Amino acid sequence: MVGDGLCEVGSARQPAMALQSAADGNGGARAKRRRVDEQRFQSNEGVEAVPAVRISALPKDLRRRILTHLPLKDAIRTAALAQAWRDLWKSRWAHPSSCLDIHLLPDDVPKKVLGSLESGLRRRLDRFSIVVENQKLRPLQLKRFLAYAAESRVEDLQVELRHCKVDSNLTFHFPMSSPRLVHLSLRGISIGNSCNKGAQPFYALEVIRLYSVRIGQLTFRKLMALCPRLHTLHLLRCDCNQLLSGAKAFILPAGAHLRSIAVVECDGQARLESVVLPCLHSFRYSGKFLRSSFLLPEHATLTKLYICVGEPIPSIFYGYFNRALPFDLSRLTVLTICSDALKVASSLLSDGGIDQRANLSNLRSLRELQLLMFGMDTNNLADIFVFLKASCCHKLERLFVQLPDISDAPLEDLLEEVGAEPSGEGLGNLRMVKVMNFNWRCFEVQLVSSLLRKASFLHKLLLVSPNVAPLIVPGVQEADLLLLKEALDNGDIIISKSDYAADQPFHSEIFPRPRRRLDRFSLIVDICKLKSTDLRLFLDYVAESLVEDLHVETRKSTAAEKLNFHLPQSSPLLARLCLRRINISSLHYKGAQPFHALEVIRLHSVNISQTAVRKMMALCPSLLTLDLRDCDSDSFFYQKNGLVFPPKLRSVTIVECEGLASLHLVGVRRLRSFCFSGSSRSFSLPKDAALADLYICFDDTISGTWDTYLFNVSLPNDLSSLTTLTICSNVLTGASSLWSDERSWIKPQVDDGQTAQKPKLSNLQSLRELQLLMLKMGADNLADIYKFLKTCKCPNLEKLFVQLPTSNSMKASLDEVVEEPPEDGMDNLTIVKVMNFNWRRTEVQLVSFLLRKASSLHKLLLVSSNVAPLDIPGVQEADLLLLKEALANGKIMLSESDDAATQPYHSEIFFEI
Repeated sequence: MVGDGLCEVGSARQPAMALQSAADGNGGARAKRRRVDEQRFQSNEGVEAVPAVRISALPKDLRRRILTHLPLKDAIRTAALAQAWRDLWKSRWAHPSSCLDIHLLPDDVPKKVLGSLESGLRRRLDRFSIVVENQKLRPLQLKRFLAYAAESRVEDLQVELRHCKVDSNLTFHFPMSSPRLVHLSLRGISIGNSCNKGAQPFYALEVIRLYSVRIGQLTFRKLMALCPRLHTLHLLRCDCNQLLSGAKAFILPAGAHLRSIAVVECDGQARLESVVLPCLHSFRYSGKFLRSSFLLPEHATLTKLYICVGEPIPSIFYGYFNRALPFDLSRLTVLTICSDALKVASSLLSDGGIDQRANLSNLRSLRELQLLMFGMDTNNLADIFVFLKASCCHKLERLFVQLPDISDAPLEDLLEEVGAEPSGEGLGNLRMVKVMNFNWRCFEVQLVSSLLRKASFLHKLLLVSPNVAPLIVPGVQEADLLLLKEALDNGDIIISKSDYAADQPFHSEIFPRPRRRLDRFSLIVDICKLKSTDLRLFLDYVAESLVEDLHVETRKSTAAEKLNFHLPQSSPLLARLCLRRINISSLHYKGAQPFHALEVIRLHSVNISQTAVRKMMALCPSLLTLDLRDCDSDSFFYQKNGLVFPPKLRSVTIVECEGLASLHLVGVRRLRSFCFSGSSRSFSLPKDAALADLYICFDDTISGTWDTYLFNVSLPNDLSSLTTLTICSNVLTGASSLWSDERSWIKPQVDDGQTAQKPKLSNLQSLRELQLLMLKMGADNLADIYKFLKTCKCPNLEKLFVQLPTSNSMKASLDEVVEEPPEDGMDNLTIVKVMNFNWRRTEVQLVSFLLRKASSLHKLLLVSSNVAPLDIPGVQEADLLLLKEALANGKIMLSESDDAATQPYHSEIFFEI
């Protein structure tokens, strides 16, 4: 292990304090000889002891001063000296003139900033950073910024784009960078494939960090080929399928010196099993594990390993997890593992594991272990005990346990028993334990007490807890609690509310836990301060969580006007999308991947252009249901260039929308369900549609021959396959006029070349359910019902639902019904439900008619505010007696509340009756 850089002070044999560069030749061997000489010098008898001073104990500013005089390459290498030196090189620039930071804000003018920069004298720069939050920056201007950095012979280059368009044409051309480049960090930018021909290798480049970078597979190979000395590669939120996939990812000499790889929240698989990486010693992975999310070379000799997965790994993938690791981990000195991966490891290490050798079974060189516990219950504690017992980590010296942050949760615990504690054999060398987020819970106390008992040489046990005084929590064993209190009194345990910066694990950078998989995410905005950039952050979280059901709604018109929803940035597993009072942008569609799982889209009061509609439909090849409410129908169904809807679209709902829903103009070949609520003459269906259910409700009455004709031609030619029909009384009036005695065929009174049209609602042979939404219930409305039931030919009707008007002030009609009730056609009717029944004359007549004609009726439900029969003028005595007799016999069920068990297929009524 690398020491702390010991040096002697006050001796005639003082070694130089300056750190040697690797360019000095055999610097490592000389350093080793120097340490041996120092040890011999200190061990000589008779020589006065010389006080040793650790260079790590020097003040941080002084250590930065030392690094300032080193080349960046050597400054980065000092991170291996000790924990205190790890990231110190990042802040080594003592003089502002040695680094340049440019931040282009949205209101800045890039041309002016660039002119000011280029007008000055070129100077040597250690570091150049450019952060772009400006949509005005052009590719040529970015190229000039990077040319300035190259001319300044920059060693550390950082380029970051924030809140820029996904399809932005800003590109980073790697071969044009500084020839002395040592550290490269890119974020949110594309890496171009041009300018590679004849490019010179970057022999000084050792560290590359790519964050949300778009780069092709061929470009990545060329990039690696130009970095023969690269030893650190970090990929965050990139596409590993394009980068780390197969043997051609690194072609020697590329990758020959690569020692450290980090893959964090990346898409695809990091398959390195066939890649030649002879020097790979450190690997960090944070993301989801599905089958083969990463696969390391079988013979890799790792010394550092970090594994964090976002959700529990299914048991069928345990074997894949084991094969993803190198075969021999006996040289591993530092391991960080999360609780979900620990569960798999403990299962593989236990007797009940899979029938193969667990690669984590031989950790004989392990010095430091860090456990990231996303949960802490009896199973998690048992996993810890099994791992410590079976992994053969006898040389373990430092143990870090990161408990879940549950400070806001109630202090309760499950009282299950935990299996046997680990034997003390594997903890004989344990010197330091640190437990973060300690909350005195049952399993936390049990873990700490077990370590106190088994770690006989424990020097320091740190507890970071919001409660520095012991708490009495149900389920905690009295013996364990007493042991902790005694250790606190004796000073064996140090408890503090704040973390100790001096005692940090090797993997001190804890990547955010991979987003857990969410089935549903709902965002309701009731404030006006939310910006589009803030909304984008929410949607980024949705995409990372692989949400399947997304609901976004604004409740303020001012917020709706400025917020834009970008579909291409949504979750790739999105199956259901619901938007309300928001704009849908037509941007970011270039290069966007289709949403193959998206089946349902519901838009309410959404502002969307025809261009956005066309692009949206193109990205939804599996769309089954489209629900539009208070939108502009013309944007969807009346486009100049035509619009082909997804081929699987089966259900369309249009409620109170403006414009014409001209579905006959678009390709909806598999339409089976159509619901419409709005003004008449506002929709037209394909003539060849084979509907299975239909809902039509007009807010105005169909009147006149022309309106009747338009209504008839708006329907498909054949409705014989219709099984469910819901129509309102206004539609019923128009339909009844189709079967008037004066004409059995409808033809407009204009010479437009149209032939006579047969009433399309006259053949409903497959109809099983009929729902009538009665906006009024007079004698003429009852006549319309009779005429419809007589002429529509629905012999298979089984369910009838009648929604009567709710107005209690409506006067009872005393007019006679001019239409005779049908004599047959009710033989298969088994269920009738009448809502808002108020014992009016026409209502009683309708129910008595159904009682007489429906011979197979099993259930007749009346939902009424008056459960007792009322004597209302105009009601026929015979009809009233028939209802009272049916009530007495139990044939009619009368209730004040609706029966939720018996609901129509179209249970959602889109308006107030």
